[in-house]
Amino acid sequence: MAPPYADMIRYSANQWGDIAHPHDLSQMSLKNFVDGMMLAIANIHDATKVGGYYGILCGNQRKNGSYRNLSSLVERLAPGKLCEEIIKTQHHCVSDSRNYSNKRLIRISHEKLLLFKKTQHSSYFAVKQAEQKAIALLDATWLSTLRRMLQQTSKMDINSILLEFSSMIDASSFLNVNWEGRIEMLLKSDHFEFIPDLGVYSLRRY
Repeated sequence: MAPPYADMIRYSANQWGDIAHPHDLSQMSLKNFVDGMMLAIANIHDATKVGGYYGILCGNQRKNGSYRNLSSLVERLAPGKLCEEIIKTQHHCVSDSRNYSNKRLIRISHEKLLLFKKTQHSSYFAVKQAEQKAIALLDATWLSTLRRMLQQTSKMDINSILLEFSSMIDASSFLNVNWEGRIEMLLKSDHFEFIPDLGVYSLRRY
């Protein structure tokens, strides 16, 4: 599969036809592009035999000063097991003929071929897969935040820690995650130690 790289090149009403097609990924907003892209990938996944492989060729985009890492988005959200990442040079790019004299950043000149192995019959399992990845990302982010907090304060009690976190997060958006319990679980990791006499946590000294 080689989808459009968002709206980098608009196809319907430009490369072909006179009217923009409503299902043309290149004519969509970034949000709708992501939604449409995930549906297309799910269709390809479900058409692949279990144990088989499917590939997605995807490039990235720099627009209005922002870098859109579309290939990493696909890598995170596509169902199945990522098996290979092949980086190739892009040829015949529209930007090749343009001069970016005011830009100090390196011109994007690569794209990725991502190869996934189908391990489940239906792409529906990707819902659970996405939730697991989201929780893993939350854990990693919260763990680093806890360590940074205790680097700055040296010692904190659990109530102060939870109060600090409550000012940073929206508890209503956390799927089925009990965030207070998750913080307490992370504090039991090897990075921290509890000082019973003071009732506080500190970073463990190795």
